[in-house]
Amino acid sequence: VGAGKGAGAPKHAGNEAEDWLQQKEAAQKHGARGRRGLEAALAKRRQEKAKDKVLYAAEEKALETILEQKHRRRELQRAELAAEKKQLKKAKAQRRNERAREMEALENIVLHALEAERSQAEAVLAQAQAEVDKQKQSEEAQAREA
Repeated sequence: VGAGKGAGAPKHAGNEAEDWLQQKEAAQKHGARGRRGLEAALAKRRQEKAKDKVLYAAEEKALETILEQKHRRRELQRAELAAEKKQLKKAKAQRRNERAREMEALENIVLHALEAERSQAEAVLAQAQAEVDKQKQSEEAQAREA
């Protein structure tokens, strides 16, 4: 039993050296039988340490895998959001272009209508002018005759 500890005192991870000394003393006390026990304890301790090492490495690998998956998911989400944003931008530009084409078509229709009205008005004006000229000529002809 270690200094200041009772028989039922809990073992702590930091007391491995003390445990080792106790086992060594017990082995010396019991001679060859004790040495075999000590060797068996050593082999068991080495086996546990190797097992702990493997478990620790597996746990670390699992954590790394989880982190990588998290990062991949995040990157995928970012890429999806960027693609969605790009798609929305494209759709917005398409709608803007459609509206611009519609406005241009309407402007063309209005321009053609105004052009037709203008040419019709010019034709009416020319006909009225022709009638006025004709009436003036007939008045002049009547005035000459009279």
